[in-house]
Amino acid sequence: MPRFLTPDHKKHGFGLVIVALFFTSFAWALMLPMSWGGALLALVGASCWWAGKRQLGVALLLPGLACAFAGWQWAQWQIPLTCKDHSVWLTGRVIAFPEYLPAFRGSKIYRMTVRVSGVESELCGQPSQVIAYVTDSMAPPVLGSTIRLFGQLRPPPGQWNYGSLPDQARWLAKGLHARMRVTDMHILPPPPGTLARVRSRVAEGIDRLNATARVKGLLHALSLGNGSRLPSDDWLNFRRLGVSHMAVISGLHLGLVFLLTWRIGGRLLVTLCPRLMLRRDWALLPSLGIAAGYAALAGFSLPTLRALLMLGGLVLLRLMGCQTASWRILLLAAGILLCCSPFTILGSSFWLSVGATGAVLFLSELDRGKPLASHSLSMWRLLKLQAGLLILLAPLTLFWFGEIYPVAVAANLFLLPIVSSTLVPLVLIGMLWFLLAGSPLNPAWLLAAEVASGTLSATHYVAERIPSSWVVQWRRLWRRPVEGLELVVLDVGQGLAVVIHTPTATLVYDTGDATPSGFTQFDKVLLPYLRWRGIEQPALWVISHGDRDHAGGLPVLKERFPGAQLMGFGGKPCRAGQWLFARDDVTLRVLNGPGDSNDGSCVLKLAYRGFTALLAGDVSAVRERQLIRYWRDELRADVLVVGHHGSKTSTGLGFLKWVKPSVALISAGPNNRFGHPHSSVTARLEDRRIDIHRTDKSAAISVQYRPDGLLVQGLRDGIIPYWLRTP
Repeated sequence: MPRFLTPDHKKHGFGLVIVALFFTSFAWALMLPMSWGGALLALVGASCWWAGKRQLGVALLLPGLACAFAGWQWAQWQIPLTCKDHSVWLTGRVIAFPEYLPAFRGSKIYRMTVRVSGVESELCGQPSQVIAYVTDSMAPPVLGSTIRLFGQLRPPPGQWNYGSLPDQARWLAKGLHARMRVTDMHILPPPPGTLARVRSRVAEGIDRLNATARVKGLLHALSLGNGSRLPSDDWLNFRRLGVSHMAVISGLHLGLVFLLTWRIGGRLLVTLCPRLMLRRDWALLPSLGIAAGYAALAGFSLPTLRALLMLGGLVLLRLMGCQTASWRILLLAAGILLCCSPFTILGSSFWLSVGATGAVLFLSELDRGKPLASHSLSMWRLLKLQAGLLILLAPLTLFWFGEIYPVAVAANLFLLPIVSSTLVPLVLIGMLWFLLAGSPLNPAWLLAAEVASGTLSATHYVAERIPSSWVVQWRRLWRRPVEGLELVVLDVGQGLAVVIHTPTATLVYDTGDATPSGFTQFDKVLLPYLRWRGIEQPALWVISHGDRDHAGGLPVLKERFPGAQLMGFGGKPCRAGQWLFARDDVTLRVLNGPGDSNDGSCVLKLAYRGFTALLAGDVSAVRERQLIRYWRDELRADVLVVGHHGSKTSTGLGFLKWVKPSVALISAGPNNRFGHPHSSVTARLEDRRIDIHRTDKSAAISVQYRPDGLLVQGLRDGIIPYWLRTP
């Protein structure tokens, strides 16, 4: 047995310091700028081992080897620029249920996760798992199918902003390495395996229930771990109430199944074979097997796999007659998972599930040995447990989601017993009934549908009535005051969002894109950034024009900031010559309007103590020439936010001659379908020796005016972890 699991492990030198060093070694190796940095850590660990420091050597060697291998894999997964204009054949297996996306431009699209077995091109890397986007003209394959896809591979999203986690971290933590737009698809032999067929059959049975889509979505989540069927509004309600974990097959539900079957199995074995139970609690084995079956139905997701490892360790030690603390099993399971997949440390799932389990163990240890005098005392302990979880997990929740609602204590106390003790058992009994008898209209599933409907209605009712002030939001621990002027171009992909900070006010220009599904860059990027800066209400919002990539967040803006002063599209029209802002030596003047179209974009001139910036919206070269005739020298600016994302129809040579910028900022998505910024535009800027900064290369860009000059910084400018680099 590993010394770490023995009660007297500290006598052998394997203390908590070594354990902490083991886990921090993963983070250290992944933060290095070179993908082979883990090899250096492994070399140090091997040296410690050779010098006789065995425990210290293991704590460094294992993370080093795991991270070195993960860095080598990352290099193989990358989609190089040579693949940009090539379509390739890809073979793989569907490992997640296809998910339909809202229609866009008349075509309905679904996406599916594919585990790749081979890419028939040496130009496009070898990603291990991809998200494939397919039009509904090609029928979705069933789960577990082997398929051959033809299309263009693209790297994962690479957005990175102040106050937000990088997209690359989120995708790597989920094991996703590329995107693919599919134009042709063939289903290949062999047929799906037994587990995939069982999961597909259960999904079809739930779909045959006479229930609403929301209820079916919750049953899909609790029976198969397929949360994509649950509407985004319900997920938002769960998050606001702090009960998102109740709508997934989490370690909590897996542990519940294990405990129930353990109790039932133990009583049966004591009754039928009492001698068998004298020396060993053999009821643990079938209970572990049933828990493993439930995890298999969830596709062995990361939370269920982590819980299964913990349960397996506890069962093994119990059957061996060994005694050890539960927190040691938790750390052992977390260490095994990190050694198998170091990039999981970059995702919220790992931290929240390990943190929640650790918090429960800590709080349970505090109450150990205290007698339960009455039922009310038992409820009081449950309330203390929920309050303690909220407090202990608050830093993690704030870091990953930006906000936390204290009402989560009451919501967990009320909803979790209903879901865990009633809904989950009904779902499992109904699933077993359906698999054995073939009838989806069995009493267990019908009753589960009613309970699910009531749960969803209750969460919606409560979430809609929570005052917006009942929330604790993420703030920077230090508030860096704006001593002069700061202009930040956020990385919103193919779109535009600019935030201007003065010593006493904040101004926002455009909101980024939105999708038909309701996802907005406003929610993803702009709101977290404003929260991070501690800004509750910007003084002025300007929407340059109505194109979706500039005004996509307008509906959310009006909902979240009902009293906002709004100019341009959706607000008061911009008028040429109008002064929008004059405070703190900062002026903002309109040079073009009214904000109704590309050429009608609200073009703004920003000035502060001799520093000037020009925000050009999406005006074309034709309108630029008109602006030259009217404004002439007024166009002069130190910084130019390039019009139309660097389109070849904008930023003409004559316009540049009059603006004479020293810095050009371009907001464009990486490898976007429009080809922005166009090579002719970048060539004109380079010919005039203008310093170019692009969000698709540098991520979010900050321009700070200082008396000694401009300080222009992009998040990717400088030394960064290797996995944050873009092709």
